[in-house]
Amino acid sequence: MMFKKKNFDKSSIKGLIFISLIFTISFLGLIYPYFHAQNLEKKESNINISQVIPNKNVSVQFPRLIWIEAQIQISITSNESGQINIAINDNYANVYFNNINKTKTLSGNNQTDTFLLKTQPKISTFPGLYQFNVSINGLFEYSQSYESILGLGYILMFILITAFGIPFVYIIYKNIKKKDTSYVTPTETVSYESAEGVPAGKIKCPKCGSHIPEGLSFCPECGERIPEFLRFNPSS
Repeated sequence: MMFKKKNFDKSSIKGLIFISLIFTISFLGLIYPYFHAQNLEKKESNINISQVIPNKNVSVQFPRLIWIEAQIQISITSNESGQINIAINDNYANVYFNNINKTKTLSGNNQTDTFLLKTQPKISTFPGLYQFNVSINGLFEYSQSYESILGLGYILMFILITAFGIPFVYIIYKNIKKKDTSYVTPTETVSYESAEGVPAGKIKCPKCGSHIPEGLSFCPECGERIPEFLRFNPSS
């Protein structure tokens, strides 16, 4: 039988809470790829194709801050129906971000069609300020440049996981494996009568050595607390 007196000390608990908090904040930053209203920059442009074709309205919502993934929303209102090509790329020959080249279909009849496109930084892309170009061609021509900040690339993500994840796992492992050296591990079964000379119905106080009635939680002679495994005489 083994008895453990404590599992965690106060300093370990505080360290565990701190590491857990930092790791949770970092993890939320990874799984939440962009901020909605407060981080979306909305630019509108009325595009005049000719005097015969009515105006087209293009609304582009581009994130100012990118967390691993850039989500771009493009809304187009047009009287014409047909296909258009949407291309989104960084202004560095797509060295830092994946290229987007999609063909979409407009409904026409002054209906608004909304398209949601995504691009991700490449593995070697570090956080920083980047420029992107949105181009639309087909039924009309549209081109607009945007600036966006990459707040967390893959390299920084791996650094955060390593910096906070490994200490987090280590603290948990250390506390689980931590053993109190004052465990009591009986190696053989002996009776109090033969080993200690304690009569049946009595136990010996581990502090003062008095013979007291078994079952007591505290010694009536010195007030010492009697451990549960010593409260009864096996020979009784």
